[in-house]
Amino acid sequence: MERIIDILMFIGKPGLSYRELLLLLSKYDEILRVHLDKVICESKKRHSSLCEGQKGRGSLITLISKTTLNYILEAIHQLQLDLIVQEVNKPGIYSIQIDTTQDITTTDQCSVIIRYKTDQIHARLLAFVASNSGKGSRLFEMLHTILKTNNLKIFHCVSDSTDGAANMAGQYNGLNAWIKQASPNHIHVWCYAHVLNLVITEATSSNSASISLFGLLNSCVTFFSNSYLRMNTWKGNLNESKGSHKLKRLQAIGTTVGGQKTEH
Repeated sequence: MERIIDILMFIGKPGLSYRELLLLLSKYDEILRVHLDKVICESKKRHSSLCEGQKGRGSLITLISKTTLNYILEAIHQLQLDLIVQEVNKPGIYSIQIDTTQDITTTDQCSVIIRYKTDQIHARLLAFVASNSGKGSRLFEMLHTILKTNNLKIFHCVSDSTDGAANMAGQYNGLNAWIKQASPNHIHVWCYAHVLNLVITEATSSNSASISLFGLLNSCVTFFSNSYLRMNTWKGNLNESKGSHKLKRLQAIGTTVGGQKTEH
């Protein structure tokens, strides 16, 4: 079990395949190898029994099924949350960073980062949940539920950092306004990275030369990325260029419109 937990904690960072790493380590770990051999052997026997008409898989405990792994991951997750809450409650104050963005399934996902200080400043991911409404009041309800679930008091939240969208920073109905009602001493900080994005956007769209340059670059990205033949030609020309030591790729420009990010 200790080996399996260590594997799960490790693959969480680089996003490796669980079973591949498990089989790799079993080549050098006798305890793990014996366990896997036993599990595979028992699994084959039960599969043969099912093929012969016998019903049910029994109660084979492998510790490597997706159900067991989900239980272990949930336990690790809860332990991490408990540690974060303990650390937050020592100083008794904290700030949050919150933002939403659509994933590839067009589901609006909301991340909540909590910042606090012990002997150093920490920034931890507190929650990552689907957001069913973009209204400031609904975002506040969601945030309040997350904090309450983790035994954190909303009036201990002294500041928040969001983008400048109306549903976040709105003076009357934005998330910031609702937090301020629950925590009167609360301070709102507009995300500096988002402000910089807006400044650059405005600066580069203020004269025709900048508009022409970045428009041409964006058109080139679209032109090359829409065809693997054109992309291969681009790569080939770069590799043949004098003094070219590494491949350089064109990147699409992330736009920021109306105080809200539209592309990342």
